[in-house]
Amino acid sequence: MKCAVTYDGSVLCVPPIHIDALCNPDLSKYPFDSHNCTLNFGSWVYKGEEVDIKLVNKVVNDDDLVSDGEWTVQSFHTVRNSGVYKCCPNSTYPSVSITFTIRRLSGAHAATVIIPCIVAVILTFALLALSPLDRERLIMSYVNLVVQLLQVQFISWQIPLRGDNIPLLIVFARDSVLLSVFAIVFTILFKKIMERKTTPPYWISKIISFAVACPIGQIILLKDFSVKGVASAKGEEDGATIVNSETTSSSQDWEILGKILDKIFFILYIIIYFIMTVAFIP
Repeated sequence: MKCAVTYDGSVLCVPPIHIDALCNPDLSKYPFDSHNCTLNFGSWVYKGEEVDIKLVNKVVNDDDLVSDGEWTVQSFHTVRNSGVYKCCPNSTYPSVSITFTIRRLSGAHAATVIIPCIVAVILTFALLALSPLDRERLIMSYVNLVVQLLQVQFISWQIPLRGDNIPLLIVFARDSVLLSVFAIVFTILFKKIMERKTTPPYWISKIISFAVACPIGQIILLKDFSVKGVASAKGEEDGATIVNSETTSSSQDWEILGKILDKIFFILYIIIYFIMTVAFIP
């Protein structure tokens, strides 16, 4: 290492060193994450009275920064520590701390990780819009579950699972897989309900009558009405709208009940995914 000595006794040495720093990352907002990494320079061998470390005007030169295509340096700041410790009150061990704030270039990660998650959510809504009696809905549910499991595996390969916080994107993908499993379970359950041929209990008939008679129920059922609801509506003399319908069998009552539950299930999924998007997507 060559050093430059000036007339006033100052010595300037620039050692050719390569330093690798490991940071404790916070990946909770991946791939839109940024991190603070600190480098400490000092000496525990020589006292400050022997080797004094000071800051020059510009510790880090922007022209020397080389982009690797993955990260970009947002900012940095330097601090000089006087180096006074309780263990050694008569000596100083000064040091310099350089803190870098680096930000991930998220374009490629957003295209390969976030977009597939959005597609999986759209696929979930598309299959839930189908009737539980449709065979395609169950087939799409299985395909959707496999796709989302593969997506979770891909995200886990892309993200270095280090640090104290779990990436919110992984939490979103995990919960989406659970919702896909529930979608399969409830699809089978609603299909069994809609295919029943027995006479439904009285309280179920009352629920169907109430749901069919009210405007909200008519919107949810999309004009699938039960004669019990029509009869109940006709019994009212307050000028409410009466919906004409033909006599339905007990099996049709079960089918209407399944449709009511399925529409409520669909609306509930919209609310859950909205909350997940607000809470988990950075």
